[in-house]
Amino acid sequence: MEEEKTEVKTEVEEVVKSQTVQDTERIQAETEQLNKAIAEKANADARAKIAGVADAGQPSGKPKEETPVEYKNRIEKEGI
Repeated sequence: MEEEKTEVKTEVEEVVKSQTVQDTERIQAETEQLNKAIAEKANADARAKIAGVADAGQPSGKPKEETPVEYKNRIEKEGI
């Protein structure tokens, strides 16, 4: 009777261990996929930045240069 309990306990431990190994392998595969997606996104962002495309997909433009009148009005408005 004691041998049967030990045998059953061993079988249950093997099943649990097997399930744990499967879960670990699944998690590792998912982690690799996520890391790959993150690397691809970072690469795409870097390429867009080099190409001069803003985050929203619009070309980044130079800031508009203020005229002397616009500068005066802005300074007066801001109170500097």
